[in-house]
Amino acid sequence: MMTVTHAEQRPSPPVPPARRSRAVAVMFGVAAAAVLIFGLSFMVSHEQAGASSSGDVKLISMMGERVEISRNLAAGKYTIIDFYADWCVNCAEIAPVLDEYTRTHTDIALRKINIVNWDTPVVGQYELTYLPFLQMYGPSGALLVEGADAVLAELKRRFPSSI
Repeated sequence: MMTVTHAEQRPSPPVPPARRSRAVAVMFGVAAAAVLIFGLSFMVSHEQAGASSSGDVKLISMMGERVEISRNLAAGKYTIIDFYADWCVNCAEIAPVLDEYTRTHTDIALRKINIVNWDTPVVGQYELTYLPFLQMYGPSGALLVEGADAVLAELKRRFPSSI
């Protein structure tokens, strides 16, 4: 018969305070990031650049929820919806033109929807295949034109003294 002996278990040495503080800071950072990513699933922030009378609103669907354009149209104004992405070169080129229209015409409002991921429901909802994608709604809320070239042409037609 064989006898098995177990080694004596010793308590773990205490964790140094500096290491414990670092671990707590890392856990706090991870928790804060989780709150930002998952807690703020839909954020509407008012842009303060330029004239505040333009009513610019940036819509960001961080979790990919449906974005209801009709709830975000500016009553009694022409509303431009700009589906864009921060990484999109063409979007960056057209942005100053749109900003100038909204800055110089109080009857034009700009709404921006940042497409951060092609797999979000918003992309499918509006059948987006390229960026920038623009829509122009009239003061009554009716869709007038879609597409960047068409919207820019319509803006030039309706506001000929601009840009």
